[in-house]
Amino acid sequence: PQTSQIQIDGRRMRAEVIGERGEKSSVVFDGTKKLMMLIDDSRKTVTEMSVRRLSSPITALSMWVPNAMPGV
Repeated sequence: PQTSQIQIDGRRMRAEVIGERGEKSSVVFDGTKKLMMLIDDSRKTVTEMSVRRLSSPITALSMWVPNAMPGV
């Protein structure tokens, strides 16, 4: 089964997902810098996105973790 963990601290949020085959990825949102980072541990890549380019950070997160935030 897929597992998810979300941590929130002030203006920062980190969501981690471990897939059924053990692959791990994370999303880190920094509200102060208005920056979202997508981290793929399996591929060892980081993608940074300015929140100004996103219509909604929550919508972007719900697309990345579709089952973690039902109803968003």
